[in-house]
Amino acid sequence: MITPKKKADMPADFLERVWNESMTHVKTVVDMVSEPFLMLDMDLSVVAANEAYYEMFKYIRKDVEGKSLYALGSGEWDTASLRAKLSKVSEHEGFFSGFQMTIKAKSVGSKTLILNARNIQTKGVPGDSGLLYSMILLAMEDITEMVLIAAGIRKNLL
Repeated sequence: MITPKKKADMPADFLERVWNESMTHVKTVVDMVSEPFLMLDMDLSVVAANEAYYEMFKYIRKDVEGKSLYALGSGEWDTASLRAKLSKVSEHEGFFSGFQMTIKAKSVGSKTLILNARNIQTKGVPGDSGLLYSMILLAMEDITEMVLIAAGIRKNLL
């Protein structure tokens, strides 16, 4: 167990190395998720995205990682309703699930998504009240095809 005193005695490069190794493991897990997925810092900038996200939106890493969620693409993520939802998640150790949103991305056209988000906070060493890190995990499911099928069925029934 690392105590606050031991933490103070640790070289900064050791803590940075532990952080970097931890993030490598987290990014590996994120990449294994089959649904599009973003890891956001508390400023809502993208820390990492998985391959499913890049494939869905036809983006490349340099245009995503380190950028604000709201600046991605042509700003299609910058909506008042999503801002309100993510604000509540970031202010508390909160979450939301089942939030439906339609975006219009230049790269892939209109997409209807179900979004789920969760604030993950990790405390530092025992006895240390500070946070080691805090991030928001944002998962999405593309339901565009289901919405189009339902609209076609509705139209045929009328």
